[in-house]
Amino acid sequence: MPIPENPLKSDFAKGLALGLVAAAAIPLLLPLATTLRRPLVRAAARASLVVYERTRDTLAELGEVADDFAAEARADLGLQDHAVYDAEDTDAEVSDEAAEAASAEEVSEPAPGRRRPAG
Repeated sequence: MPIPENPLKSDFAKGLALGLVAAAAIPLLLPLATTLRRPLVRAAARASLVVYERTRDTLAELGEVADDFAAEARADLGLQDHAVYDAEDTDAEVSDEAAEAASAEEVSEPAPGRRRPAG
């Protein structure tokens, strides 16, 4: 195995030197890191809130645009299709009202073999 000409120029020597410098620098940089931690965390939180607000606004605008497209598409379909949509909504409302009426009848009529409370 050939011996390198200058052992200080090898990757191992460079890595060892870098590791020793990092190990020596940690005690010096740790107090600085704890001092900077709070402002860095606040800046990160502030940036996150800005991104959240912008995303929320963008999605709200996107929803409005989608609603506009849907309204235009319904208008393009014509009045007959509006009647279909309205009939579906009316059917849903009627079925809800029928369910409420049925549950009210169940409550108002006593079960067979039971008496109605006086009053």
